[in-house]
Amino acid sequence: MKGVLKGEYPRLIDEWQKAPELWNEIKADLDENYRFGKYIITGSTTPIDPSKIQHSGAGRISRMSLKPFSLYESGESSGLISLSELFQTKVKK
Repeated sequence: MKGVLKGEYPRLIDEWQKAPELWNEIKADLDENYRFGKYIITGSTTPIDPSKIQHSGAGRISRMSLKPFSLYESGESSGLISLSELFQTKVKK
């Protein structure tokens, strides 16, 4: 499991809740060699099997809320049509 933590930093680990034992490996690594922002852990806040978590992560974890990409940001739209422009009333004189 420690092999997942090897490599360049910051290290992105997505869907961590599917392998909650990673939480313990990350804690141990940060206890040994702390660096702010070393790991970016994304996914659900609730692990599939909470019994595999041996600590809360207090003092090691910062939460941040992420907003979803717009279709333009994800490349699924050309941006030619603007939703805000669709709902703006244009009055002709």
